[in-house]
Formats: sequence, C-alpha cells, structure tokens
Amino acid sequence: MKLPYEVVFYGFAALTAISGYLVRSKLLPPPKPTIVGIDLGTTYSCVAAFHAGQGLSKGRVEVLRTEGQRVVPSVVSYGADGAVLVGRRATARASLDPANTIYDAKRFIGLPHAVASKQPLAYPYQIAAGADGGVRFRVMGGKRLVSPEEVGGEVLKYLRRGAEASVGRQVHKCVMSVPAEFGERQRNATMAAASLAGLEVLRVISEPTAAALAYGLQNVDTGGLVVVFDFGGGTLDVSLLGVESGMFLTLAISGDSYLGGQDLSHNLMEHVREQVLRHSGAEALSAQTQQRLGAAVEEAKIKLSRRTATTVQVRLEPADYGGAAGPGEVAVPLTRAQFVAINAEPFGRLLLPLRQVLKDAAFKAADVDEVVLVGGSTRIPQVREQLKQFFGGREPNHAIDPDEAVAIGVAMQAGVITGSWPIEVSAIELPPKKPLKRTELGRASGRGGL
Repeated sequence: MKLPYEVVFYGFAALTAISGYLVRSKLLPPPKPTIVGIDLGTTYSCVAAFHAGQGLSKGRVEVLRTEGQRVVPSVVSYGADGAVLVGRRATARASLDPANTIYDAKRFIGLPHAVASKQPLAYPYQIAAGADGGVRFRVMGGKRLVSPEEVGGEVLKYLRRGAEASVGRQVHKCVMSVPAEFGERQRNATMAAASLAGLEVLRVISEPTAAALAYGLQNVDTGGLVVVFDFGGGTLDVSLLGVESGMFLTLAISGDSYLGGQDLSHNLMEHVREQVLRHSGAEALSAQTQQRLGAAVEEAKIKLSRRTATTVQVRLEPADYGGAAGPGEVAVPLTRAQFVAINAEPFGRLLLPLRQVLKDAAFKAADVDEVVLVGGSTRIPQVREQLKQFFGGREPNHAIDPDEAVAIGVAMQAGVITGSWPIEVSAIELPPKKPLKRTELGRASGRGGL
C-alpha cells in the first residue's frame, strides 16, 4: 500500500527534526537551568534544579547549595542596625537576641491575625495585627513590623542567591510546594513571599505530591495507595494519596502541628540542662552557655540516630556561677534508650495522624502500597521502627534524603515546564471529591524557642 505524500513528507520532517536534536544535544552542552524548585519549609528550606540530559541520557536533579549548605534554617534575625541575617547565622543569634529572631513564620503566612493569635505555642518574639488584619512580627525594639510574607521573602531571596551562584546565571522563576491543606489565601501569600524575593511562581504543587514525584511514583501504571509521612522540625503531616499514571488524588490528610523534631530536642535539652546544673553546681546558665548547649544537644540527637550512645560536652562561663570559679566543662552521657524514654509522650502521638487518614479514607494499613518518608526527623530510628511495626514489618521507603525530597519533586516539575530532555511526567493533581479538610490531632507542646 502506497502512503499518501503528506504522511511521508511530515513523517520524514519529524524524523529529521528528532535526529537533528539528538546530534546537537550530543555536541552541545545542555542549557543551564532557568527555573528552580523551592521547598519553603516551616523549619528548613531547600532549592533544587533539573539539569537536562544529553542525547538519550537522563536528566538529573541537583540540590543546590547556599553558602555551602543544601538545607538552610527558615530563620531570619533583624539587627538593631538594620542588618538582616538568614539561615544558620540567624539561628546562631537566636539565643542572644530572641525577640528579633523570627522562626516558624510559615505557620502564620496568609492567616488573619484573629486566627493566628489562637496559636497555642509561645514565641519569644512579639506578634501583632497589621492594618490589613494579617499577622505582623514586631522587631527592632518595636520600630518595625514585618509580615510572614516578608520573612519568607528573605529566606527565598537567600535561596535564590545560592541558586544563582550554583547555576551561574540569574534565576527569576520557580515552582513551589505548599502543604496540602493550604487554601487559596495561604497559597497566594506564599507566592507573594516569592515575589518579594524577585521570583515568579509558575506553578504550585502540594508537598505530598512533590515527595511522591521525587520517589518516582508518577510511573505507577496500575494504581496504588501511598502514605507520605512528613515529620519535620516543627510539624507532623500525614497524607494518603491515590496515584495512577502521573495523576495524584489526595484522599485524606491529618497531622499534629505541635509535634516535630524541635519538641524532641526541647525535651532532651531540658534533661541535659538539669544534669549540667546538678553536676556543675552552677546557679543558672548564661545565654552564651545555653547557645552552646543547644547546639551540642542537637548534635547529640543526630548522633543517636547513627549510634546507641554519645556524650554531650559543654563549656561553662564564670557568669554561670555568679562570677565565682567552677568546672570549665561538664560531660553528660546519653543513650538512645534514654532519648526514647525522655520523649515517650511525643513518640506516643506519632502514629495518631496515620491512623486518622486511614480511618477517614476507609482503608487499612494492609491496603497501602508504599510509605515514603519526608522530613529530617524521619531519620530517627524510633520513628522508622514504629512505622515498620504499624505496617506489619514492611520497611518505609527512605531512599531519598528526607530533607530534600520535596525540593527534588518540585525541581522535576520545573524541568517539565522548561521542556528539558527527557520530559518527565507532569504531576496532575486531581481535585478531591469533597473539600479536603485536615484532621488536626495536635496540642501545644512545651517548645518555646529554637
């Protein structure tokens, strides 16, 4: 059978174009990323970019460094002289200037002050109402009011500068993630924060969907149920997704807004501080000692995820003894078993949101096909062990760095928008059959600072 002339002509033209593309892509270096993916987190934030492949080679996602760090604290400190510190520099100043160091700003973004003022957590900085009825943070001795969007904008500007240094060109466009329960007002406020940082948001996707993309679950053809267990520094979020051929349907969400790695650190800090006071005879701990102790306790928590025992060592100041002489350094031994016992109450709440999402969607643990871990606190062995037991001995999937999973997912979507080769499946987030409502199981913790 002789093919029509038009079919032969257009077929030949298509083959020529594809062949030419492949030849050029092998000879020419791939273009530098122009759109990045950003995860603006409650506690930590991260930026990543998709690098196009050459020829038939696969592209790759790179988590970009900002001043040497792949993940940066979502903390901003405002100095009396007008200087603004972001990230780890701001965290280091938190104990010395708590009233002017803002963290957890994402909790307030897009919320009316009347709603945000009911926040049960105590913060060392002042929260006020803006002229528009939104939230403001009072800094610099009350001389300046800054909004959650402005705080987020400083973090995003910091990430943007790091991204530009990494890719070697200016970056003005991005894809961003937001919690699944964020409404239109909160999503718009997140985009406003990006605008303040000089970024245009081309697309917003939910954090659970972004994590599922990072784990490659968009390639599931037969359909499946996925639990995204996101346990970060400030919150615990659990989502149940239905996934099939690149389409994502959020079936249920639940969480504990007052349970995170900060709570575990706070409880451990209180235990170690009592031991330091008891063994040293100090009257109290100065701000400088508290700062050193906080860093040492956080390091010990991380070490206990890799080993069963460690020691917290802290140098004391003469001010801790009212100016008198005292021991220069105190060592407090810790075991993983002690850490679990100290945090028995928060670990007891860990699975409540998971049970709730399964109940809300009318599924059982055995129906779940995949459990993926997101958030740095999922590195804790006790967390993984409780999940393993809940799912009948099945190990949760932690193949991707949990701090970076969401940023990787949004960077993949940025690659799709730029048409990078190979073109990945674009996430299609289906609207739920009924309005999505987060089942909130949290209650206030004793956490009151960084």
